[in-house]
Amino acid sequence: MKGRKMNRITTIAALAALAFAGCSDDEARRFGYKGSDLEDSEPVYFTTSRGVTNYVPARVLMVCERYELTADELALAGAAGEIMPGEDLRAIPDGYAKDDEGPWFTYWTKPSERFGFKGVNGFLSHFNADKGVWETGQAYFSSYWPSQAEAKAALAALKEAVGAFRPKRFHVFQDSWVAEYVRLRVMAVVGEKPDGTWSCMLDVQDKNREGCGAWEPPDEQQVRLDQHNYAKALKEWKLRLPSIIEENHAAVENARAAAGLPAWPGDMKWEKTGDGRNIAIQFGSFEFNPPEDGAAALVDGIWAGKVAEVEKLSGAKFAGEKTVQEMDDGVVVFAAWKGGLYDVRLDMAFPTRQPKMPEEPLPEGAEPPQKAPGQFRVICIESMQPGFEIPPRPQPPKRK
Repeated sequence: MKGRKMNRITTIAALAALAFAGCSDDEARRFGYKGSDLEDSEPVYFTTSRGVTNYVPARVLMVCERYELTADELALAGAAGEIMPGEDLRAIPDGYAKDDEGPWFTYWTKPSERFGFKGVNGFLSHFNADKGVWETGQAYFSSYWPSQAEAKAALAALKEAVGAFRPKRFHVFQDSWVAEYVRLRVMAVVGEKPDGTWSCMLDVQDKNREGCGAWEPPDEQQVRLDQHNYAKALKEWKLRLPSIIEENHAAVENARAAAGLPAWPGDMKWEKTGDGRNIAIQFGSFEFNPPEDGAAALVDGIWAGKVAEVEKLSGAKFAGEKTVQEMDDGVVVFAAWKGGLYDVRLDMAFPTRQPKMPEEPLPEGAEPPQKAPGQFRVICIESMQPGFEIPPRPQPPKRK
């Protein structure tokens, strides 16, 4: 039972899967549970830091329905310490100091006296920087003893003291017990500390209010922190991006007007690139009837004409080389180039193998073979203008 956390009840190490049988639990109804919490289930277990597994009804450790805190529960929580588990704190109460600080969670403790014993009050917390509050979870009171016998005597005395706050039932186990309340999860356990002394700890948690959640090992906390920081950075990036893109778009449109570029064709479709920039796309077709020979010259002529149209539309002059790919049924020609306002791409498909027309007259009502038209695609992606820059997209944390 040696280890850094043995003086605290971070005992809910595993919860068995619930197997609801669907029959009414009279004891649960008598205690004040309702709805789905009345369903019978296989017991679930919690483990103490000694590795002892203890089974209790599921409702003792967790509930699905919402409940109000009773006067007994409020009185018990107040007697155990001034921190109500699961509440948000604008500031850490006076007298508390950090006892253990990890990437995500911080434990706070202060000397105190509860139920006639001297010890420490403590609670688990996480600072929510977005809200400016300390979220809390588990709250506890621990007393410390030279021997196991003295700690177990304190455990028995603590059970008697908690009994004054009228729990629904006690579930008693080896060196531990659980006081069942409808809203609060209350348990006590005796454990050995790394220095060989013993502790008796009373742990209080809220079954309706998780707060900051349950403690995790530092490496798991770091994973949580890294993922949180990534999600936050990505959200901020997405919020900043639209204004940058719109301001850049206005600068591009002003430059188009100053350069005397024509209006965009009505069939131009506007979309977004992966980095958020505006992209204009136009699809179209053209008639293409190549002769038996000389198709290459006809392709070059139509290509040159379309390039001139795109240059006039975008203001970007084509100064590179086109790529020609021979296909089974035609030729595909494409090229990409840059201008001051746009990154441009032009794709054209020329069906050089057209169906042969029949030499004999077609029967009445018969349709002649349809010739495949040529097709083109124009893409104009707005370039970032001077003074505008898209910040790098945040990258997810690397898994170790």
